[in-house]
Amino acid sequence: MKFAVSSAVLLAVAVALVRGDIATVKSDVSAIDAAVTDLNNQLKSDDINYFSALGIHSSAMNLDGKIQTATTDTNAVTDAISDADAQSIIDTLTGTEKNVKSATDRLVVLKPKFDSLGVTGLAKGDVDSLATDTHAFGQALVSKAPADKKDAATALAAQFDADLANAKKTYD
Repeated sequence: MKFAVSSAVLLAVAVALVRGDIATVKSDVSAIDAAVTDLNNQLKSDDINYFSALGIHSSAMNLDGKIQTATTDTNAVTDAISDADAQSIIDTLTGTEKNVKSATDRLVVLKPKFDSLGVTGLAKGDVDSLATDTHAFGQALVSKAPADKKDAATALAAQFDADLANAKKTYD
């Protein structure tokens, strides 16, 4: 009997951990916003050297990990997302997009510097990963958005894709 109760408790905990919730997604979105700000700050330097380029790469990998986590967590959401929660996520990511645009524009400007440092391959890999994973996250959010927020979510996801496509074109 003790085993059955313990097993039931473990199963309930496992289900709770697997089942996503909107609070986790909102936390993920905040973490992405902070990681984009960090990457953007790393890119602002006019004195890029090999070590600062590695710092940029590290920030990009950190951001990409947060995007991957957010995609997994978003896909795990099983409950309907309220209009208010969806709007909160859209509002946060609208601000995030401005920093993504700034960062991707800066990546375009920095390409010759990365070429001279021999780190263009790292930058290209980061841009490719961020573009792929950001697209997947956008699609996950759009799929979970309430009907009256789908257009706004779709437009915002398209803007992120366009920002990253510009940088991707430069590094291809």
